[in-house]
Amino acid sequence: MTVDHDALTALLADLYETCGGGRPDVDPEWGGLLLDVVTATLDPDELAGYPTTLRAFVQLHHDDLARMIREFGPDSAFAKHIWPYELVRTPHAIALCERLTVRPFALKHWWNETFESETPFDDLECAWGRG
Repeated sequence: MTVDHDALTALLADLYETCGGGRPDVDPEWGGLLLDVVTATLDPDELAGYPTTLRAFVQLHHDDLARMIREFGPDSAFAKHIWPYELVRTPHAIALCERLTVRPFALKHWWNETFESETPFDDLECAWGRG
């Protein structure tokens, strides 16, 4: 079973907005790569229920997500710079933070397999408070 990237991106945008992040534009190719990294850490039996998992995660961690987005997101002092905290300015940050909380080592592994630079990942880890 695969995950519908468009549906998952739409859900993440809605969840991101509920945390005060607005509706940022995200390059579909970049977003697709981020979702590939996230879904690589899911067990096959987790895929179908992942949207429910994300909703529950946001409900449980809403205040922390809102703080992270407020301090490092699109309306923060960092927003005018491409670095740091680029990932916090995407709705995909919600899924990445969920995976950082649940499967940090798997996420780091798949990040390193997919991307050359660890900097965006490390910045997100610090912004989320797990780095």
